[in-house]
Amino acid sequence: MPSSQTNVLCSLLFLACLFQQRCYLVEADQALINSVCEKTGKNNQFCHDCFKRDSRSPTEDIKGLALTSIDCGSTTAFDARAETASLAARSTDPTFKQKCNTCLGELDATFGDFGQAKTSAGAGNKVAATNSLNDALRKAADCLNLVGRGPVPKLATLQGFIDVAINVVNQIP
Repeated sequence: MPSSQTNVLCSLLFLACLFQQRCYLVEADQALINSVCEKTGKNNQFCHDCFKRDSRSPTEDIKGLALTSIDCGSTTAFDARAETASLAARSTDPTFKQKCNTCLGELDATFGDFGQAKTSAGAGNKVAATNSLNDALRKAADCLNLVGRGPVPKLATLQGFIDVAINVVNQIP
């Protein structure tokens, strides 16, 4: 067999092995994601949705997944804030508009909670991270009580993602 054919054959064999190894790696990491999400209880689907959104998830360890889950909460808070601001701008009812504005203040405050939770989780301080996430969860619940689930559906989604983040953070060894 000529040397160039041997090189091509070896290259193809190497790529096949590399591809096969990568498939095993992804399957193993998907097993970790499944295990982590299984422990999040009723919000299991939010957990899977979160990790599907982020291309880093299949290569992350538990701490990385915890940080990603916090990011999912923060992103959803941003979306809920946009929905609430739009609702406030369109409202002609001054009382409801005030409730929306109060909710906007609560949502703005969650960004600090998410930032603190991410810093704490990154440092391995599960207690501080969980406390910050619980603060964000309370603010999301306050918002939901003010404006209701119907007008701002992202508020209920936000609560689901925060609950997932709390559960994943608590899985950090």
